[in-house]
Amino acid sequence: MTVVDYERKFDELGRFATHLIDEDTKKAQRFLGGLRASIRHILTGHGNLTYGETVRRAQGIAASQDMEQKVVDNAGKRKWQEDEDEMPTKYPNIEDLGTY
Repeated sequence: MTVVDYERKFDELGRFATHLIDEDTKKAQRFLGGLRASIRHILTGHGNLTYGETVRRAQGIAASQDMEQKVVDNAGKRKWQEDEDEMPTKYPNIEDLGTY
């Protein structure tokens, strides 16, 4: 689930538990608790943020982590060359050598 999806669901369900998120900092702490651990650990050191700041920073961190993961996933992969007929083979074709 993306941070945007989580925020949408959090706001939707928050209407049923207004006593748990009646203050902005309480709401931010509840939101923070539901984030994936890699984002939560980064945001925990930022002190008492408002709900809006927490959401914006979580979205930024998630986007950054997603981009980093794409780089890692693509590292070491080579592009397929379309002209495979022009690529030299490791061993020559025996039929092309002829007879001696």
